[in-house]
Amino acid sequence: MDLIEKNSPLTVVNLIKIVADECQRRGFSKVLVLGIKVTMQDGLYNEVLSSKNITPMIPTADVCDKIEHLIRNEIIPSQINLTTVEDIQQDIQKYDCDAVILGCTELPVVYNENNLGKPVVDTTRLLAHYALKLACDDNVSLK
Repeated sequence: MDLIEKNSPLTVVNLIKIVADECQRRGFSKVLVLGIKVTMQDGLYNEVLSSKNITPMIPTADVCDKIEHLIRNEIIPSQINLTTVEDIQQDIQKYDCDAVILGCTELPVVYNENNLGKPVVDTTRLLAHYALKLACDDNVSLK
């Protein structure tokens, strides 16, 4: 990604960095990363969060499987089972973290700060706000 940012004539938006900056701005020191299994288990956010002294946490394998099922088999086909949502919600609330990163576009459909009882970083909303800010910034130009 650094190579692309360095060589692109356009402003490159790096969602991982934007999320880490937001976590730092909000003073989080330990965040639970949610998303599809690849996002959670492959450490997508680990390096950038760690560089800001923020500890990334991932759910247990069992919870990762439940979240994967929820996204692929319930949210995407619009067949949401509230029991599944609430079961995962209870799992998430057990983690000792400052905030939860909703690292998948589907997760804000069922989770938010109110029902998780923790601050959330909604990556989709954050990206939209960042893109709008860039679009309205007269100082953004080609490199």
